[in-house]
Amino acid sequence: MLKNTISIVVDLPDSDVAAAVTTHSPGEKFAAVNKKFAELFDGIESPGQLMKLVSTKSEKKTIVSHNGLHWELLNQPLNTDVSLYILKDITVERAILTKLKDKLQELEHANEFYTGVLEKDLPIGVMITDKDYNVLMVNHMLKRYFHIPSKARMKKCYNYVKEIKPCDECILRNILGGKNKNKKSFITDDNKYITAEIHPVEDKFIVTYRD
Repeated sequence: MLKNTISIVVDLPDSDVAAAVTTHSPGEKFAAVNKKFAELFDGIESPGQLMKLVSTKSEKKTIVSHNGLHWELLNQPLNTDVSLYILKDITVERAILTKLKDKLQELEHANEFYTGVLEKDLPIGVMITDKDYNVLMVNHMLKRYFHIPSKARMKKCYNYVKEIKPCDECILRNILGGKNKNKKSFITDDNKYITAEIHPVEDKFIVTYRD
């Protein structure tokens, strides 16, 4: 199992994903890392060293910050002996979301900002809603995820996933109900694995969708 896992990690194609595999023995170093991990985390040889780089850790996500970049860390046990560490670069996404939150607090009608940043710069789907599930804005990337024509406009957020009422395990309903659950994942009709995450900003809600 370990040999096969090492082969998979080492053969991962170049992308924004860094990966490493380790056994569960105390003090064990990484058994293998892919090219991206070796380039960006030079000198990091063990899970313990990697965890020292964690800047944010909660039930929602674990963020690793290193050399001015930010990575979302997923630690996936593959069996009782082997774990896979996957780090996805969220530096650009994090910076743009910070700008977006600041602008929403400052400007009620920042149409130029929405168009410039959300449509051209942000590589993820974005929707802005109110507490009644009314859609205030969506970008083209979100419409592409759900095969919605670019000129189509839908009133409610759940209409984009072909529902006529709030979805089961709706993250907006969770937030409004005081639950600390702001993230869910699902598979689209064309087998895309999408993660939706909600970010409350005053009386509005930014929902981001990532493939």
